Amino acid sequence: MQTVTSWPLIPGDWKALNEQESAQFVERLGAVASRTQGADAFTRQHPVSGLRALPLSFYPGWLVVEGEAQLSGDEIGTFDVLYGPRFMWVIDGQSGVINALNVGRLPLPPADGDDVSLVAGDASIDRPGRSHPSVTHFLPSPLAELEPATTAADYLRFYCASVWGEHGPFRLIESVDALDPSDVQAIDGSWRDKAQPIKLQKAAKGIEGDTLVLYGGALFSARFRVAKNGSVRMLNDTPLASGVPTLRHQPPFRDVRPSGAGGVGMGRP
Repeated sequence: MQTVTSWPLIPGDWKALNEQESAQFVERLGAVASRTQGADAFTRQHPVSGLRALPLSFYPGWLVVEGEAQLSGDEIGTFDVLYGPRFMWVIDGQSGVINALNVGRLPLPPADGDDVSLVAGDASIDRPGRSHPSVTHFLPSPLAELEPATTAADYLRFYCASVWGEHGPFRLIESVDALDPSDVQAIDGSWRDKAQPIKLQKAAKGIEGDTLVLYGGALFSARFRVAKNGSVRMLNDTPLASGVPTLRHQPPFRDVRPSGAGGVGMGRP
């Protein structure tokens, strides 16, 4: 099967998993998926390839593992797995898992040695007023102290890419190269000077900064606030361009695209 390179979830120094690492990860992911989703687990229906991993500065010791799933004979989709001690979650665009994890309110199973194994959804997340008679412990928050130039910037990129709206992920556009060259030529170039790496600064209510965001075929400038507990708020936005091609999503897959030679996505960084 030919693997078509996708846009990564977030920019960074991704490392390809070797054959042994890939086999071990797929086996683990398959066990988790089968336990939580049974016959509907995507690992039982779609071949997986092209696994790569990226350490996360804001969750020390944690990784995002990314790969491709062959959804049909001519279509492929990218999936991402947040992976840490006693934790594996296939990112599906829901905010609940990330928010609960950040504040140490993700329940641990009662049996020692079991993992928190979330493949999709947030059914096991602690919520105010909800009791967990079988839960006595919660997964400790892995969130590091957020600093504007390092961990906070990395975290904002991750959060926007992992929490989806009705029309899919929110992609931060920090350079012209973040879009396909054909897309750059197709839209008004007045936004190009604004496509700069995000710069965050400490503010009265958290850490704030401006960046370009691509969502639902629209490119706009937005100001974000990141709180100490990892919550993210978009304070304002200004439309810059419309009709921009975007990644097609099919939770938990993003960037669903043709998988044959010359398909969308060939040659992406």
